[in-house]
Amino acid sequence: YGVLGESSAHVGVFGSGPDGGVVGEGTNGPGVSGTSTNGAGVSGTSTNGAGVSGTSTNEDGLYGAASAVGKSGVFAVNNNPLGWAGYFTGNVHVNGTLSKLAGAFTIDHPLAPLTRTLSHSFVESPDMKNLYDGTVTLDELGGAWVDLPAWFEALNAELRYQLTPIGAWSPAWIGEPVRDHRFQIRGRPGALISWQVTGTRQDVWARHHRIEVEADKPLSQRGTSLHPAEWEDLPEGETEPPTD
Repeated sequence: YGVLGESSAHVGVFGSGPDGGVVGEGTNGPGVSGTSTNGAGVSGTSTNGAGVSGTSTNEDGLYGAASAVGKSGVFAVNNNPLGWAGYFTGNVHVNGTLSKLAGAFTIDHPLAPLTRTLSHSFVESPDMKNLYDGTVTLDELGGAWVDLPAWFEALNAELRYQLTPIGAWSPAWIGEPVRDHRFQIRGRPGALISWQVTGTRQDVWARHHRIEVEADKPLSQRGTSLHPAEWEDLPEGETEPPTD
């Protein structure tokens, strides 16, 4: 160690300075290493800067890992309702299932980009749904084929169809369901038809990680709410989950 500090009661190492209170450098190991049995291994506090900052040229800037059940590799809290517990500038990939209370996109308002924002909520489903849509004009025989990507049937199962005529009434039906990544619509010759097809994901990852729509809370969460502030009449004395 370049610096080793030990204490049985308080701070093991303390440093102060205009540029860095404590600086650690390492060639093959950590520049700064902290270990604790019951507290934080490394703790950082700042009034105007970052409490903890991590930068790397060739690896991850920050890395967090946890092995305990119900715990997080990274846990962030912001007690200001106008702030964010996490804010990312750039692409974000979740190599797993994303769970949330709600979701939306927020962009500059197309009609007033400097003074307003525009938000839309996600479309949700108890299934892993994919949605495809479009319009097609039926030929002189009252039919039209809709071509889909070559991977369509490998990705999707349990297909559902919706058809709506545009501009004038017309019967419309599925003449041929999806086969060889295409399907046929039938109806009045020349009719403009809006179509929508939904499917449930059947790729390898989806088959092994289906969403559990209803689940009992773990014992550590029993008797508590995920968002107690929004409940106007939180049930009291509930000991068993309701049954259908």
